[in-house]
Amino acid sequence: MRSERDKLKEIQVAKSRDKLEEERDRLTIVITQLEEELNEADNMIQAYITDGSSDRATEMAAQGLREEIDELKMQVQEWRSAAEDESYKRENAEKEIERLRDDIAALVSLNEHENLSDEIHQRTAKEVERLKMKERIEIDQLRKSLYRSIEETETAREGEKQANDQLSN
Repeated sequence: MRSERDKLKEIQVAKSRDKLEEERDRLTIVITQLEEELNEADNMIQAYITDGSSDRATEMAAQGLREEIDELKMQVQEWRSAAEDESYKRENAEKEIERLRDDIAALVSLNEHENLSDEIHQRTAKEVERLKMKERIEIDQLRKSLYRSIEETETAREGEKQANDQLSN
């Protein structure tokens, strides 16, 4: 009887061992699955953190570019204003030149009609030459200023375009 009992115990022990081994194998599989899910969740969290950092960095860069564009727009506006001022000054100078020419022509006409002395003619001629020289210098200065303003405006436009391109990319 003892041997039957021992055999029964051995059979029960073997069955228990088999069940425990099956449970161990099943739990090993579950643990492996849980580890994989944990790794996936960790990867997703890392990706989210990285994406958030990238988004913040991109937003900061975009904000910097927006500020640079605003500064360039203000600079372009200042240059446009300066160019308009130069143009206005040039128009006024041209009107003044035309008025002075009319005055000189009137003086010369008076001189011719009244048969004034050669000294008055010489003085008038000198004054005409002096005014012409002054007008030429002023015209050259205005022209140079206008060209400089145009170049600065073009440079600002190019800078604004580049900044807009960088912002859109």
